[in-house]
Amino acid sequence: MVVDCLVVALGFITASRTLHKGALYPLFRAPMAFFDTTPVGRILNYFSTDLDTADGALPLDVQLWFISMTSLLSTVITIAFAKPVFLGIVLPILVVNMIIQVKWLKTNFKAVLPRSAMHSCRKMFVPPYLQLATSEM
Repeated sequence: MVVDCLVVALGFITASRTLHKGALYPLFRAPMAFFDTTPVGRILNYFSTDLDTADGALPLDVQLWFISMTSLLSTVITIAFAKPVFLGIVLPILVVNMIIQVKWLKTNFKAVLPRSAMHSCRKMFVPPYLQLATSEM
């Protein structure tokens, strides 16, 4: 348990450093015209919101996700061990669910995001196992 907490904490520290380096370095290299037209409060708000999300809300969300997935997997393994027929029912349902997710993501991206924003935001919103499915858009 302690090792898990350390690995997750180090992961979040690395993610926070990467996020802030990726946002701070281009800001340092921005032309002076950017600072003339952008209020300082907006820049500070941008960084404080990202910091709050990366350091405050995200660790709790990930911890709750891990707890939920562990509970789900242990339940499915226990039921599958007791009744192997369960896997014959659940696996086709999972396949249908994945197909529906892929189709929904394709139509959702086309309906919600404009074409230019879709290409820049795709990696943020799409889980890795669905990125290949939405690549032909």
